[in-house]
Amino acid sequence: MQFRIGTNTSIILMMLFTYSCDFINPSESIPSYIQIDNISLEHEQSLGISDAWVYVNTELIGVFELPATIPVLTEGMADIMISAGIKVNGMSTSRTFYPFYESYRISKELKSTEVITINPTVGYDDALTQISWKENFDEGSIKFEHDATVKYGFIKDSKAPIEGAYCGLIEMDSSTNLFYEVSVDEISRPENITQGYFLEMNFKSDMYFALALLINNKGENITIPLVSFNPTTEWKKIYLDLYGTFSAYPTGTKFKISLNNYNYATNSALEQSLVLNPKVWVDNLKIVQ
Repeated sequence: MQFRIGTNTSIILMMLFTYSCDFINPSESIPSYIQIDNISLEHEQSLGISDAWVYVNTELIGVFELPATIPVLTEGMADIMISAGIKVNGMSTSRTFYPFYESYRISKELKSTEVITINPTVGYDDALTQISWKENFDEGSIKFEHDATVKYGFIKDSKAPIEGAYCGLIEMDSSTNLFYEVSVDEISRPENITQGYFLEMNFKSDMYFALALLINNKGENITIPLVSFNPTTEWKKIYLDLYGTFSAYPTGTKFKISLNNYNYATNSALEQSLVLNPKVWVDNLKIVQ
């Protein structure tokens, strides 16, 4: 037995098929795109800005590692806000926007398929930011010292500053394998931390070195190693979260900063590179709160 499908039936089946396809695969909006290559800083080179936190009409679109091309489904005039993102303590698994930088805002018309490029420049938010201590090696005497048992300490170097006229330099020789610098000032921890509490530092080194805090906790000095740095041929920047460190020492009201090549795990000098006269450069150290 044979069945024949009439013309009207064929049309109905075709309509049903077309409708079902649209139901299964509904038409998708075509996005516009925001291209962000970098976020610059007003006050220094933006070496530590790794991410962009992007908002469109107050809605968080996402967090994007730079450079990034970001799809956006919104069309028409839009309020775009971009916040500078960092890796806290230099860890890629711990990312946040930096609360002390102003967010960049701009109104742009978004059109499907079109790409707009935005490369923001941001600075400190003066209403929220207090720099309670800094050392940029451009002003007066150096704010670090070492005891007589250590041969080398910081000197001002005009050949390789990242900003300004000078940076801090420690240069070793083949007869010395240890440096240990401590800040002259004893820095007071704020009583109330609302936005955050960070130590910023730019660095470059052809040897391993470390940073620690010497916390005065009820008159007892406690050494808290924070981070070790690998050799790097280019300047980098790190944002160290001090709030988390001090949460374990609520009675630690004052502290000093130590930069050294001391291995706290083995009580010996950190491994040096094969460079004959290894060097460490640092600049723009700041306590920001």
